[in-house]
Amino acid sequence: MTARNQPASSFVAESARPRARPPCGCDHDQDALNRRLEAMTERLERTFRRERQFACDASHELCTPLAALRLELEEARLHPDDTDLASLLDRTLSNVGRLQAIVGDLLLLARPDAGPPAEPEVMDLAELVRDELSRREDRHEVELRLDPEVMARGVRTQLGRVLGNLLDNAQRYAKGSVRIRVRRRRDIAELTVCDDGEGVDRAERDRIFQPFTRLATCRSRSHGGTGLGLAIARDLAEANHGTLRVGPSPTRGACFVLQLPAVTD
Repeated sequence: MTARNQPASSFVAESARPRARPPCGCDHDQDALNRRLEAMTERLERTFRRERQFACDASHELCTPLAALRLELEEARLHPDDTDLASLLDRTLSNVGRLQAIVGDLLLLARPDAGPPAEPEVMDLAELVRDELSRREDRHEVELRLDPEVMARGVRTQLGRVLGNLLDNAQRYAKGSVRIRVRRRRDIAELTVCDDGEGVDRAERDRIFQPFTRLATCRSRSHGGTGLGLAIARDLAEANHGTLRVGPSPTRGACFVLQLPAVTD
């Protein structure tokens, strides 16, 4: 019997038969693709929210000294005879300096490798500490425990900036003293900067490295600073194949730990 003369019931029976699925597992592949797309969309949304929050925080930080500048100058224009010119210039220059610091840190955070190219070099971390301290005039005493010949490889200017930012932070929040220690732990060269201030709560120890972070404790930017120093320090540490974390200090404050791959002979 030809197909033309087959009864209708045979066509119904043929169409009712279950069709074999292709052996490639297309449904499973589609589900996996959908999950990957959902995860990617969620990551993009988180990134967008972080960037938007960063833009809002940066705008706020820039507007604060600008508003102070405008107020000072408007007061001077309204009451020129009652204005102490020397005092006015001191205040305006202070606000301009803060603006410059914020803008400079924003540029460094955006491009940590900006500037002339620098080759990594092998350096003694104890010498790096002594060089940095020789250029500073800090208000709190610095206690040193520096093991000799703890060698690490990195860009000296960048690691010097990491140390400088950690010292700025420690000096800002210390009550009486700051401790610096350099030592080698197996294949790790370690530099720690500790203070005897209020410390950092465990829940905030990772968030403190985010730009413009405001902590619940008194360890906030009311003490000064741009709010970008620790974020820059972590970025530069990672750019030199290292890590930067914070934990409790032996003096009940905060202790920032920079770890770099150690260099042997």
